[in-house]
Amino acid sequence: MINQPIVQGEDNDYYLRHNYRGEYSVAGSVFLDYQNNNDFSDDFSIVYGHRMAGHLMFGDIKLFADTNYFKKHAHGKLKVKDRSFNLSVVGFATIDAGSDLYRLREFQDGKNTEIVERLKSLSINWRGGYDGERLLLLSTCNENAKKYRDVLLVAILE
Repeated sequence: MINQPIVQGEDNDYYLRHNYRGEYSVAGSVFLDYQNNNDFSDDFSIVYGHRMAGHLMFGDIKLFADTNYFKKHAHGKLKVKDRSFNLSVVGFATIDAGSDLYRLREFQDGKNTEIVERLKSLSINWRGGYDGERLLLLSTCNENAKKYRDVLLVAILE
């Protein structure tokens, strides 16, 4: 369960070490990429969070590496201001920390399909079911934090 406020800064560095109140914190915050629209209207949004022990922040994302856990946890909710979106878990993967997926911003018709196919080829667990919806990538470090990130790809349903 991820139950955290999502913040957004002027860059992707500030909230790595500041909480949602703007106070210095080693744990930082869960934050939306500074280039994304804060209403999650982009075709592809990225939310970052530290991998914390005790089921905090994005500590549970690693659980999706387990096939049984992945199969049992297919849906979620995203609450933004006065709206709520249903989420459908598409897949879990471990990717290179320098992946160009973190730099993709402008999409044309079918571009999200390319993202889906690239993550599918790297996936540890994959459900699929993507049908052109907006995508949200939840990203956190893994055990080898300098080199890899664990990511959970979800479709944002209306």
